Amino acid sequence: MKKNIRLYSLITILLLLGCSLNSCSTKKSFYQEGSGFNYLRFPLLEPYYAIKIDDEHGWTIPLYVKQSQTNFWYYLDIQDVRKIAVENGVIMVYSAYSKPIIVDISIDGKLKEKELHWFILIPDQIEKGFETEEEFNTSLQQYGINQPQWREPLSVLQQFDQTGCLEWIPTCK
Repeated sequence: MKKNIRLYSLITILLLLGCSLNSCSTKKSFYQEGSGFNYLRFPLLEPYYAIKIDDEHGWTIPLYVKQSQTNFWYYLDIQDVRKIAVENGVIMVYSAYSKPIIVDISIDGKLKEKELHWFILIPDQIEKGFETEEEFNTSLQQYGINQPQWREPLSVLQQFDQTGCLEWIPTCK
């Protein structure tokens, strides 16, 4: 009888331990997900994040194609990200990528290449690129932003790795 009680107790303890370990392995939320074995990553505003897989391509921000309010054809990501700012629900990005990454249909119907270096991303609203910093800054004013507080991606990653928080993460305020 005592052996049965001990056996049941041992089985109960193992089940409880297994259940608690299983709860620890649940999927992380978007804002908790950081770097992996072969890449660096930190969250921006959901669903946007910055990722670096290798030095050749630098930091990249994948985009979520939506119907644009402009005549731009779609592009999939922002490459070679050098500066990032997040304020008032707006993600601002500067990219040094110099190869034309988008085309525009001009008035005469011909395709035109554009080099976009400044970007505004607002989740579920807008993904817009600008050729000049002046156009970018003018557009920012409609969101109540005069001058972005730029940060380099590596410094953002270091803060995220050390604290698990960034100013724009909702649970970190």
